[in-house]
Amino acid sequence: MRLMQVKNRKMNFGISLTVVLKKDLIGFCRGIEGYLTSINKLIKIKEKYNLSNIEIWSQPPINTGLLLNNKEKIKHILKNHETSFHLPFWEINISAFQENIRKESLKEIKLCMDLCNYLGIKKAVLHPGTFNILNQGLEETTLKNFVSSFKELMDYSKNKNITIFVENLQIRDLMFTKPEDFDIVIEKEGFICLDTGHAITNNINPIKFLDRFRDKILHIHFYSNFINQRDQHLPLGEGDFDYKMFISKLKEINYAGNIIFELFSEQDLAKSLNEIKELL
Repeated sequence: MRLMQVKNRKMNFGISLTVVLKKDLIGFCRGIEGYLTSINKLIKIKEKYNLSNIEIWSQPPINTGLLLNNKEKIKHILKNHETSFHLPFWEINISAFQENIRKESLKEIKLCMDLCNYLGIKKAVLHPGTFNILNQGLEETTLKNFVSSFKELMDYSKNKNITIFVENLQIRDLMFTKPEDFDIVIEKEGFICLDTGHAITNNINPIKFLDRFRDKILHIHFYSNFINQRDQHLPLGEGDFDYKMFISKLKEINYAGNIIFELFSEQDLAKSLNEIKELL
């Protein structure tokens, strides 16, 4: 496959740490050195394809405390590389019905914001939380908890010079999946991270999010999926995502935010870049 480099600088294409996740998972389990090695690999891939930014995160088997204890090493590696941060979501629920879980979730996310502030990272993606199927009927309480948590995190992020982007969730989640679910985010002066793959699993055309919130979506997770199936992070050209229409819509609205390929291998990245090379 011929190497395709991105030359369009209006749309800021980047890659997530997921690109090296599967290959480097054993390395992650070895601790911080494996994590740092993976970031270095990610940066090399970014430069190989002439991409503009990367996205890192704190998820098991890497935890926030480990990253904070090694923040100087991470900052040295990220120097001169535009970076965003996906805030933790495994074992985290800022909309939790159980108040202690909600408070501990906020505490963990704030620690990540402290890390971002030290690293000079100014963009952070946030999962809004959800509720268990056994809690159906408690949607109003769950939404109230989200609003309380989101306000607290917005205030904290402003002091840390970080912009939060709330991400739409996938098919297994029971809230924050449809465009209208995010009206409350906009009412609270928030921004949105549009995850195209998550939208596809819910049989929602991602363009519907752009139509409703075009000036509030400044961060995109870009990949494909099949409708009504689990989240598989497929490359463009597979699954049910009409990425050509999506790119056309981005050009129509003069989108100038980040577009992060959230894929599971460099091979899938190369395939996706070749799929869109004639569209840019």
